[in-house]
Amino acid sequence: EKYGFHHVEGAGMARCPFFGLWICGGFGEATERVAAAARRRKAEGFWDGQWYGCRPFEALTDGRTSVRWEDGTQSDLKPNELRGGLLLFRDLSQLERAKLLRSAEELKKRQELNPKQKLRLERIREALKRKRQAMPRQRKDTRHYV
Repeated sequence: EKYGFHHVEGAGMARCPFFGLWICGGFGEATERVAAAARRRKAEGFWDGQWYGCRPFEALTDGRTSVRWEDGTQSDLKPNELRGGLLLFRDLSQLERAKLLRSAEELKKRQELNPKQKLRLERIREALKRKRQAMPRQRKDTRHYV
């Protein structure tokens, strides 16, 4: 379920604009039991004017989520058509496919194209350059070996 929040007066947000994302690990031998418990968590999906019980099982690249209905059928729902439940992602590549994590290429492209990100990266590079210039230079090794 989405977090509750108080929006800035006049922002007009009727619903919370973000989800929580938990990164968990270290369950050892209990990993499969924990994953199965997460997959059993029920949600509700909006279909044909009503909310019905379902279980989300896959986040699609277009922002929709595949769900299994209680009658065994499945559908792909938009974010505003789904509430509650949990999705389980086993690795970073699954988070990238679900558009919940930027790939290294996407991050680099964003830093190059977004003016604020570009300025931030330039500042970081300048600070690193100043730090390196302030470091004492190492002497040239003038020892002679016999």
